[in-house]
This record gives sequence, C-alpha cells and structure tokens, in this order.
Amino acid sequence: LLAQGPYARVRNPLYLANTSIAVGLAILAGAGLASVGICSGFLLVYSLVVRHEERALARTFGASYDEYVRSVPRWFPRLHPAEGPSTEPCAWRE
Repeated sequence: LLAQGPYARVRNPLYLANTSIAVGLAILAGAGLASVGICSGFLLVYSLVVRHEERALARTFGASYDEYVRSVPRWFPRLHPAEGPSTEPCAWRE
C-alpha cells in the first residue's frame, strides 16, 4: 500500500488532476457552463471507479487500508501529508 508522496495528501491524485485539467481546458476553450457538465461527468465516472477500487484495496490490504482511509481524504487534498507507517520513499523495484 503506497501512502507516501501525493498519496499522503489525497487518495486519488491522478483522478483529481485529470478532472482539473479537463475543466481547465474547457474553461480556456470558452465552454462556459459546459465546464460544469464536464466536471460533473468526470466526477460521476471517477466516483464509480473509485468505489470499485476501494473495495478491492480493502480486501487486499485490510486494516492498513482502513487506517489509510481514515487519515487521507478521497478528493480534497490535505495541506500537510498524513502520518504513515513509514516516511521512507518507496523503492522503485517494489
């Protein structure tokens, strides 16, 4: 279970970044109110994906994942990283 780096601040940094980029591009393209629809669509799809992934992670990692869920928010990043079992960076080979 990787809980360091961006994952110590928010559980889904990639999905959050993808949504932000898509909405930002829609705004820059002048999509206006359509940007709200784009954001809603991304959040709907990613919410379904995340629920599926979270069930699988809970089965795989058990109590460690439960603790991670309690300490790291799903969508809104923390300003300071959560305290994890280790502050050592994860080895690339892992």
